[in-house]
Amino acid sequence: MKNNKRETWLKVRLSEDERTKLQSYADSKGWSMSQVVREYIRKLPKSDTK
Repeated sequence: MKNNKRETWLKVRLSEDERTKLQSYADSKGWSMSQVVREYIRKLPKSDTK
């Protein structure tokens, strides 16, 4: 089972337009803005770490 414990914070500065767009999208999905960001991160391709 994966460890889904969230222990790390990410602070991002957005313009008011970016925040409004993110909030609007989140509202349309019934999600929080954090959930939107996590979903986009989950869809990123895995990177090769060296």
